[in-house]
Amino acid sequence: MRIYLLVPLFIILFITSCSDDNDSENKDITKEIIDTELLPVEPIKEEDRNLVAKPIIKEIKKDFILSDSTNNIKQSIKIEDKKIDFENIDKPIVILNFFASWCSPCVGQTPYLSDLQNKYKKYISIIGLVVNEDISNNDLKEFKKKNNVNFFLSNDQENNNQIILILKEKLKIDKLRLPLAIMYQNDKYYIHYEGAVPIEMMESDILQILESKNN
Repeated sequence: MRIYLLVPLFIILFITSCSDDNDSENKDITKEIIDTELLPVEPIKEEDRNLVAKPIIKEIKKDFILSDSTNNIKQSIKIEDKKIDFENIDKPIVILNFFASWCSPCVGQTPYLSDLQNKYKKYISIIGLVVNEDISNNDLKEFKKKNNVNFFLSNDQENNNQIILILKEKLKIDKLRLPLAIMYQNDKYYIHYEGAVPIEMMESDILQILESKNN
């Protein structure tokens, strides 16, 4: 008799859990990005199975050239461990902001990022990277206009998705959740924010960097 009572209870709990996951605005996108192995190993040929051989490791892409929605502005970056070389940026602070237009927290945070870019334009450069979304350049231009975006937006899906996966591994992030903002000081990793955070938190970190620079 107890077994029969437990079965429907289990079903109810399972349905409730799924419903909670589907209702989450800030969903896990790891499975939706093509998460291939960053260090793929070449399969061993049948005739070579008796040989002692080391696996062939393919080189990870480290250099990326990102284009904005107009394809007129380029950003060149090179990833090295927790350091990133922003080759054509001379600001001491760079923020990589990974987002998607279907993500409500991302959209809500965008105007505040624009405010930061305007307020600290002498010191920071924000790079927005669209991930896990098939959006046309024209639609991205409309998004930029509608949300008063005043910073660089990359719609290079292949590069953007690869960059976020590489940084996920380097920063030991278990689940990718949008928005994801990563702050760098003089090309070196400083801090990152998973999900939407109060813009005052980012501003506080910016001020700490600027104060330490002046001391």
